[in-house]
Amino acid sequence: MGGRRRFDLAFKVKAAIEAVRGEKTIAHLSGKFGVHGNQTMQWRRQLSDELTSILPFLSTFASIQFLNFFSINRHFCCWFNR
Repeated sequence: MGGRRRFDLAFKVKAAIEAVRGEKTIAHLSGKFGVHGNQTMQWRRQLSDELTSILPFLSTFASIQFLNFFSINRHFCCWFNR
């Protein structure tokens, strides 16, 4: 009998960023990443909550640049884990 599946931070953030972008449905993303839709939504909410605590301190332009940087740079999770 299998145990619980564990996902590393990079995987969670990658799935959450795609969910935040809203370009694909949650059902499509769930199939792509092999997780339940509720899990994808939970990771999206967690990412949104973390970003809303950071973004008010930045200007609108800086906020957009911040999001673009993190959505493009796929290796930032290693930096976050430190």
